[in-house]
Amino acid sequence: MSWIPHRDIVDGSEMEVGEVDTRAPIRSVKAAVTMFGESNISSYKSIMKRTKLQSIETSSSATEAQLHLAKKNLKNLKEQLKNAEITRIRALEELENTKQTVDDMTQKLKTINDSKEVAVLVTQTEKEKLQSMLDEMISSGQTEIDDPWKEELENDRKKSTVAIAELGAAKHDLRRIKQDFASSTVAKNIAFQKEEDAKRMANINADRANHLSKEITSVQKSIAHVKSASVQAKQQSPPVLGINTNMKSQMHLLEEAEIKNFGLRKDFDLEASVTLEAKLAETNEEIRSVQKKMESEKITELDYHKNITTELSNAKGILQKLAEEEIVLRNSLNCLILELESVKLKHSELKEKEAQTDSIFRNLNADLLKCKYELEKAIAEETKVKETSDDLISPIISGIALEPGKARTLAEFLKESDVFQNSPVKEEKNILNVTLRNAETAKSAEKDVLNVIKKLSEADGATVTISSEKYESLHRKINEYETFAKMKVTEAKTVIHVVGVSKNELLKKTEAIRREINEVKLKTKDALKIAEMTERADKEEIRSCHERDREKNKGAWKENTQKTFHKKASIKMASIPVLGGIFHKKKASISGAASPSYLPGEKEV
Repeated sequence: MSWIPHRDIVDGSEMEVGEVDTRAPIRSVKAAVTMFGESNISSYKSIMKRTKLQSIETSSSATEAQLHLAKKNLKNLKEQLKNAEITRIRALEELENTKQTVDDMTQKLKTINDSKEVAVLVTQTEKEKLQSMLDEMISSGQTEIDDPWKEELENDRKKSTVAIAELGAAKHDLRRIKQDFASSTVAKNIAFQKEEDAKRMANINADRANHLSKEITSVQKSIAHVKSASVQAKQQSPPVLGINTNMKSQMHLLEEAEIKNFGLRKDFDLEASVTLEAKLAETNEEIRSVQKKMESEKITELDYHKNITTELSNAKGILQKLAEEEIVLRNSLNCLILELESVKLKHSELKEKEAQTDSIFRNLNADLLKCKYELEKAIAEETKVKETSDDLISPIISGIALEPGKARTLAEFLKESDVFQNSPVKEEKNILNVTLRNAETAKSAEKDVLNVIKKLSEADGATVTISSEKYESLHRKINEYETFAKMKVTEAKTVIHVVGVSKNELLKKTEAIRREINEVKLKTKDALKIAEMTERADKEEIRSCHERDREKNKGAWKENTQKTFHKKASIKMASIPVLGGIFHKKKASISGAASPSYLPGEKEV
C-alpha cells in the first residue's frame, strides 16, 4: 500500500514563497489507522471469521435439513413397504381363491366329461340294439313291427332324445365352465402379476430404505465433523488475537511518532528545517517499512488459514480411514467370535462322542470281564465233569464181573449220575465250553460202556441186561448234549465276531475323533494367528497415529480423538488376548479329554 498525503495539507500555491510547511503529516491516531489500512485488515479478519462461522452454520443447518428430509423419506418408504406387503398378502389370498375355483371347475369338468362319455355309450348301445332289431326283422321277413317292439322302440327313442338333451346341456355347461376357467386363469395371471409387482416394490423400497439409512448415518457423521470444525475454529481464535496485539503495538509506535512530531513542531526553527525534512523522510521510510511488515503479516495470516484448512481436510480423511479400519476390525472380531462359537459347538460334540466311546469301552470291559469269569467257571465245571466221569468209569470197570441184577443197579446208578450231571448243565446254559466238555466226556463214557458191553457179550456166561428204552434214552441224551454243545459253540463264535466288529468300529471312531481333535487344534491355531495379526495391525495403526499426532500437535480435539481411539484399540487388544486364553484353555481341555482309554492288558496303538 503506497503512502497517500493527507487532504488537509495546504497546496504549495497557497503558501508564500520561501515559507516552510510546519504542519505534521499525521494529525491523529485515527488518521494513521485510516492511512495504513488497519481498519481494513481488522474488518477483513472479522469478515473472514463471520463468513467461516456462517458457512459452518449454514452447512450444519443444510445437513440437518437433509437429515430431516431423509428421515421423512425413510418414513414414507416404510409406509410404502407396509402397503406393498398388505397388497402382496391380498394378492396371495386372491391367488388361493382362484386356485380353489380352478380346482372346483376342473372337478366339474371331469364329472361332465364322465356324464358325456356315459351318454355317448348309452346312445351307442341303443343304436346297436335298434340296428340288431331291424336286422332281425329284415332277416325274418317281417314288414311291420309288432306292438311290443314298437313300444320298446319308442322307449329307446325317448331315452335317446333324453340322452341327447342331457348331452346338449352338458355341452352348454362345459362351454360355461371353459369360459369361467378362462376368466379364472386371467384372474390368476393378474394375481401373479400383482404379487410380482408387490415383491419388486418391496425389494425396491427395502433397497431405498437401506440407502437412506446409510445416507442418514453419513449426514450424522458430517454433522459431527462440522461441529468439531466449529469448535476448532473457536479454539483457533487466539492466533488472530495475537495478530491484533501486534497491530496495536504498531499503532503505539505511530502514536509515539506523532508525539515526536508535535514536539518537533514546537521546537521548530527556520534554521532546523533541513533537519526536519530529513527526519520527515526518515519517518516516511519507517511508515513504509511498517506497511510492508503489515502486508507480510497479512500474507502469513492467509497462509496460516490455508494451512489450517488443509490440516482440517487431512484430519477428516484420517478420521474416515480410522472409521473404516474400525469397521473392518469389528467385522474381523465378529468373524472370530463366530468361529469361536463353532469351535465350542464342535468341542461339545466331541465331548459327547468321547463320552459315548467311554461308555462303549466300559461296556466292552464289562463284557470281557464277564467272558473271563464265565471261562474260568467253565474250566472249573470241566474239571468237575472230568472227576465225575472218572468216578463213573471206575465202578463200571470194577463191576464187569458182577451179576446181572447188580449190572441193572449199576445202569440205574449211571442214569442217576447222568441226570445229576444234566442238572448243572441246564443251570449253566450261558456257559460256553462246559456243555462241549460234557458232551465229549459223555461220548467217551458211551464208547467205554459199549466196549465193556461188547466184551461182556462176547465172553462166555457173562451177560449185562439193559432195557432198550433206557438205552435209547441214554443215546437221546447224548445226542441232545451234542446238539446243545454245537449251538453254544456257534453262539460263542457269533459273540466273539460281534465283539471283534464292535472293537474295530470303536477303533475307527476313536481315530475319527482324534482326527476331529487335530482339525479343531488347527482351526484354533488359525484363529489365534488371525487374532495376533489383528492385534499387530491395531498396534501399528496406534503407533502411526501417535507419530502423526506428535508431528502435527495442532489442537486439543486431535488429542481427544486420539484418546478415544486409543481406548477402543486397548479394549480390542484386551478382548483378543482373552480370546487367545479361551482358545488355549479349549486346546488344553481337548488334549486332556481326548486321551483314549484302553483295556487291561491292551497296548497303546
